[in-house]
Amino acid sequence: MFFLQSLAPIYDPELAYPRLHLGFNIASMDIREFFEQSCGKWFSQRTNQHLTYAQSEWGKSDVWIDLLPKDDQAVQQTCAAHQMDPATALFGITVKWEGIVHKNPNKVTGMTVLVPMAGEESNTGVLLRQTLQPQPVVAIAHYNLGPDDALTLTTDHENMRIKERIWFVTPNLRLRSSLLQRPNQVDTTTFCSEIRAAPPKEQ
Repeated sequence: MFFLQSLAPIYDPELAYPRLHLGFNIASMDIREFFEQSCGKWFSQRTNQHLTYAQSEWGKSDVWIDLLPKDDQAVQQTCAAHQMDPATALFGITVKWEGIVHKNPNKVTGMTVLVPMAGEESNTGVLLRQTLQPQPVVAIAHYNLGPDDALTLTTDHENMRIKERIWFVTPNLRLRSSLLQRPNQVDTTTFCSEIRAAPPKEQ
């Protein structure tokens, strides 16, 4: 989906990434403001490093992110898929993408619904995920939005953990890094750059 070949070295989401102040000064965001800032159309480029096989992979795509009210049908269905009470949902997000991966000329499309649920502390909680395309997947991530406005997501599966970090350099440039960890080793690292291509839809 994404490509940034010049940034091939490993990026560790555990590192603190201070927001670069390039004329971009805003007060600390809450989780809703973070996703509001993420809404719109983005052009994304990604590099993956598969450390086990010493292989690199790139991709690029267009991504559309939209906010949903908590009573939206997609939010209700995602809560039901996780057997969670929709009344505790904060709001919903749809993420749609269309792009190419590495040397495959065929376009890949997909859609995911995200639903944040508030935790006991401010700007922490769980993020319900329901991927509808290209194949159905449900997962739960724990989120933490730090004082530097960087969002950290941690998702645990049976034999692996994915840690992702997302932050804004400017309102129109968003960066993401992730680690896929298996027992006793880091399997895959990813770095993405996302440039805003269009503003959010008017609500």
